[in-house]
Amino acid sequence: THARQNLRQALDERNGEVKISNMPRITGNIARYASIFQNLISNSIKYCPQDRSPRISIEAEDHSAHWHIRITDNGIGIEQT
Repeated sequence: THARQNLRQALDERNGEVKISNMPRITGNIARYASIFQNLISNSIKYCPQDRSPRISIEAEDHSAHWHIRITDNGIGIEQT
Protein backbone atom coordinates (compact mmCIF):
# COMPACT_ATOMS: atom_id res chain seq x y z
CA THR A 1 0.00 0.00 0.00
CA HIS A 2 2.96 2.36 0.57
CA ALA A 3 4.01 1.94 -3.06
CA ARG A 4 0.47 2.58 -4.29
CA GLN A 5 0.24 5.73 -2.16
CA ASN A 6 3.58 6.99 -3.48
CA LEU A 7 2.37 6.52 -7.07
CA ARG A 8 -1.14 7.90 -6.50
CA GLN A 9 -0.57 10.96 -8.72
CA ALA A 10 0.79 8.91 -11.66
CA LEU A 11 -2.10 6.46 -11.31
CA ASP A 12 -4.68 9.25 -11.15
CA GLU A 13 -3.22 10.98 -14.23
CA ARG A 14 -3.63 7.79 -16.27
CA ASN A 15 -6.86 6.66 -14.57
CA GLY A 16 -4.87 3.64 -13.35
CA GLU A 17 -5.90 1.02 -10.86
CA VAL A 18 -3.95 -1.32 -8.58
CA LYS A 19 -5.80 -4.25 -7.03
CA ILE A 20 -4.10 -6.01 -4.14
CA SER A 21 -5.42 -9.23 -2.67
CA ASN A 22 -4.41 -11.89 -0.19
CA MET A 23 -0.99 -10.47 0.71
CA PRO A 24 0.99 -11.97 3.59
CA ARG A 25 2.19 -9.93 6.54
CA ILE A 26 5.75 -9.01 5.65
CA THR A 27 8.43 -8.57 8.28
CA GLY A 28 11.84 -7.08 7.73
CA ASN A 29 12.86 -3.89 5.98
CA ILE A 30 9.50 -2.53 4.83
CA ALA A 31 11.17 0.29 2.85
CA ARG A 32 12.97 -2.24 0.65
CA TYR A 33 9.80 -4.21 -0.06
CA ALA A 34 7.91 -0.99 -0.78
CA SER A 35 10.68 0.05 -3.18
CA ILE A 36 10.41 -3.23 -5.09
CA PHE A 37 6.64 -2.94 -5.46
CA GLN A 38 6.89 0.76 -6.30
CA ASN A 39 9.36 0.02 -9.11
CA LEU A 40 7.16 -2.76 -10.50
CA ILE A 41 4.01 -0.62 -10.39
CA SER A 42 5.88 2.35 -11.88
CA ASN A 43 7.08 0.19 -14.79
CA SER A 44 3.54 -1.07 -15.31
CA ILE A 45 2.33 2.51 -15.63
CA LYS A 46 5.27 3.56 -17.82
CA TYR A 47 4.93 0.68 -20.28
CA CYS A 48 1.16 0.76 -20.62
CA PRO A 49 0.12 2.23 -23.99
CA GLN A 50 -1.16 5.81 -23.72
CA ASP A 51 -4.58 4.84 -25.09
CA ARG A 52 -5.11 2.43 -22.15
CA SER A 53 -5.60 2.97 -18.43
CA PRO A 54 -3.08 0.90 -16.46
CA ARG A 55 -4.59 -2.08 -14.64
CA ILE A 56 -2.26 -3.78 -12.19
CA SER A 57 -3.07 -6.80 -10.05
CA ILE A 58 -0.96 -8.06 -7.14
CA GLU A 59 -1.88 -11.43 -5.65
CA ALA A 60 -0.19 -13.90 -3.34
CA GLU A 61 -0.63 -17.63 -2.82
CA ASP A 62 0.37 -19.40 0.38
CA HIS A 63 2.47 -22.50 -0.35
CA SER A 64 3.09 -23.38 3.33
CA ALA A 65 6.87 -22.91 3.31
CA HIS A 66 6.76 -19.80 1.08
CA TRP A 67 4.49 -17.34 -0.67
CA HIS A 68 4.18 -17.00 -4.45
CA ILE A 69 3.53 -13.36 -5.40
CA ARG A 70 2.14 -12.64 -8.87
CA ILE A 71 2.01 -9.19 -10.43
CA THR A 72 0.15 -8.79 -13.71
CA ASP A 73 -0.70 -5.75 -15.79
CA ASN A 74 -2.17 -4.77 -19.14
CA GLY A 75 1.04 -3.22 -20.47
CA ILE A 76 3.04 -4.07 -23.56
CA GLY A 77 4.63 -7.14 -21.98
CA ILE A 78 7.94 -8.79 -22.65
CA GLU A 79 8.44 -10.71 -25.86
CA GLN A 80 8.99 -14.41 -25.20
CA THR A 81 12.09 -15.99 -26.71
